[in-house]
Amino acid sequence: MRGALTVLLRNGLFFADGHFWENLCVRLETGRVTVMGEGLAPLDGEAVIDLQGDFVLPGFVDAHIHAFRGHDTMQGEDAIRQMARELYREGIAAFLPTTMSASVEDTRRVIAAVRRVMDTPEQRAARVLGAHMEAPFLCEKYKGAQLGECLMNPTVEAYEAMTRGTDCVKMMTLA
Repeated sequence: MRGALTVLLRNGLFFADGHFWENLCVRLETGRVTVMGEGLAPLDGEAVIDLQGDFVLPGFVDAHIHAFRGHDTMQGEDAIRQMARELYREGIAAFLPTTMSASVEDTRRVIAAVRRVMDTPEQRAARVLGAHMEAPFLCEKYKGAQLGECLMNPTVEAYEAMTRGTDCVKMMTLA
């Protein structure tokens, strides 16, 4: 892949094909694994990262998370960024910050915050893939812990009032 950003990872404890490899080198081209093998030599201009024995594992994706370590999605951008940094330290590669039932204005504010974090992600943090709207389109019978006074019937107009044309809602809970 000419012109692609390539990185060679060395000296890590890699998990691949169901078991750990100690002497494996992994080449990434534009963020994707392209070659794995022992003793790979660096390509011209390729960045080489010595992992110094750190583990290299597949990253986990959390598709439903309201809060983590005292930071709640509904608190907005700063809290979502803190969640991203904290989740990364626990092996989460990406997540969908999940909303709770709230006013239309508060939901709109949080959806906009998710979009800002997506547009300018944190370094060394889990990637925000979009928002998971768990409410307000739930019926009373299946609302769980959601606030009943904030629930409403699903309509395109209600959804657009909360999202204002942003495309960051990737998952929605309906009941």
